[in-house]
Amino acid sequence: MRAIILLVLLAVQPLSATAAPLHFRAGQRWTATDARGPAFTNLTVAFGDVNGDGRADMVLYAWLSGIVTVGLSTGSNFSSPAIFAENFPRTSGLGIIQIADVNGDGKGDLVFMPHGADNVPGAANAQVALSSGTKFTLSPQPWNSSWCAEYQECFAVDLNNDKRADLVAFTRRAGPVFTSLSTGGSFGANAIWNNFFCVNVEICAAGDVDGDGRADAIAFKRTAQGVEQGNVLISKSTGTAFAAPQLGHGFFCIISEICLVGDVSGDGKADIVAVKGLGRSDLNMEALVSLSDGNRFINPSPMIWGNMLRITKDNAGFYALADVNGDKRADLIQYGVLPRPANTSEADKLIATVFATSDQPDTGLAPGTPAPATPTYFGWKDVKAYNCAINEERLYFWTIDVQTGERKSVGPVDALYNENVACPDGRDPPTTLSLTAGRTYRIVAVLPSATGCEGRNDPDIVACGYSTLFVLAKADGPSCHFYVGGAAAGCALNATTFKLRRQAGDAQLPAPAIPQTADGLLSALTTANVDYSRPDVAELRGWLGNPMYTPYPAISQALLGLVGAKQFLAPVYIDVIAFKYEPNQNATRPRTVAEVDIARLKAAVLAASNERHGTRQTDFAQLLTP
Repeated sequence: MRAIILLVLLAVQPLSATAAPLHFRAGQRWTATDARGPAFTNLTVAFGDVNGDGRADMVLYAWLSGIVTVGLSTGSNFSSPAIFAENFPRTSGLGIIQIADVNGDGKGDLVFMPHGADNVPGAANAQVALSSGTKFTLSPQPWNSSWCAEYQECFAVDLNNDKRADLVAFTRRAGPVFTSLSTGGSFGANAIWNNFFCVNVEICAAGDVDGDGRADAIAFKRTAQGVEQGNVLISKSTGTAFAAPQLGHGFFCIISEICLVGDVSGDGKADIVAVKGLGRSDLNMEALVSLSDGNRFINPSPMIWGNMLRITKDNAGFYALADVNGDKRADLIQYGVLPRPANTSEADKLIATVFATSDQPDTGLAPGTPAPATPTYFGWKDVKAYNCAINEERLYFWTIDVQTGERKSVGPVDALYNENVACPDGRDPPTTLSLTAGRTYRIVAVLPSATGCEGRNDPDIVACGYSTLFVLAKADGPSCHFYVGGAAAGCALNATTFKLRRQAGDAQLPAPAIPQTADGLLSALTTANVDYSRPDVAELRGWLGNPMYTPYPAISQALLGLVGAKQFLAPVYIDVIAFKYEPNQNATRPRTVAEVDIARLKAAVLAASNERHGTRQTDFAQLLTP
């Protein structure tokens, strides 16, 4: 039976504010190869800085064998896991491990909470293995001999700002929150810091929301009924107790979404992240972020920070936040087991895709290639396509001329992974897709085995499209490096020359004050408080730059014309507005502003706003504010 248990530990330090907006960069595959060679099964995985270099490492606890291995972070990859301990208790998998500095020496130690697992003396306790930077040494006696029963959620975090991680346990059955403070050599007596917090099916977490050095208690009401669904509650630590709960966010992380806590902005305050799209192999994953202002999580509408790769059930559902590259900002990690073919003797492999937090745009250039002085490109001479599909299946690459409809297919193309599950492998060349200068293309990577595709190689079937981007061809431009599977369509992010005047032909153009580029439209929509976080941002840029293919440019410009110098009081999703205006997913009209039915557009905006905010407005003007 294959099983992985997720544990997340975050320990990042403050960083001064950055000028550019933060986001999760395109995913990069970080690999892990077991030094002993066994399959990556029956593991508990945790992330934390075990050697004090400021970068979170990957810790693997094989609970059937009692072996603990660590893949140290190099800042750009995890090294081959080395054995840090071989004498850990063997359990049936119920135990919890976390990496936290319990003695204040700057190195993350391994905190093991059997959680009521079998074959463990004492059943429920807290054991510690101190880190030397190269190995874990298990203490002969538990640091707390009565801790973390099977029905509790337990964490190791610094609750009183003494630079030593303490213990906190949420008792969802009854509500009390227990703590046990570290003395540097043991955990002290259990104490109740809050009598009723994080109960029933709420998701419990801990993080320093206000930046005072003391971790606070956090509860996500993911599946609550009525108006409470999506509420995020905060119970702040005073150093001796958790204060009365306060509302941190009114609607964030619901139903099956993964709720994470970590300092992604680097300001010393814990933020919240929701990963959505689970259980749908036909969808890309999305990561939504709401930043802490010290008292609550801001952005009434969570802003999207990244669209993640499409995944399969075999490696879905495992996520963590940890600063793996040492820039003081927590990065998003997606990881899981990649099964090997049944007819081979190879072991399963553990893969991790890191979406690094950054304030720099993705350029679409090959790794290691210096970015030009001006990050705005005016076209690409060709496309270098890399098959890095996470399930290592073959893809077909389609090149479709947006204006003429001419299309070409290349494939099937093998995945470019090496024996260490790195992609590209550095040996095999990418697939080159030729372009004609001056033309605009839709590039589609088709995965025939995708759910709903039914084995067909058809770029027009939504379920078959593994990844899509738009590019403008230019004879003397650079090559667009398109990493399909783990990375975003970086080329499209900066192709700002999808100008409406060039593409629309006989279209009636909007007023000069309304932007005519994809990036300009996105900027103007943001200023107007129009949220575009629901669709894939890279793909949306392509839609906004191609009025002959999608109605988004015309609808967006007409909407901006209606808003004028004002903005929406409460944000509305542009894709919901577009869908309510034209519910046909394959619609290509309206292509121009002149074709937009203004009354119909106002009705679509009202419907989208009322649906999102639970209101009953009937006048478009009431949605706006100067």
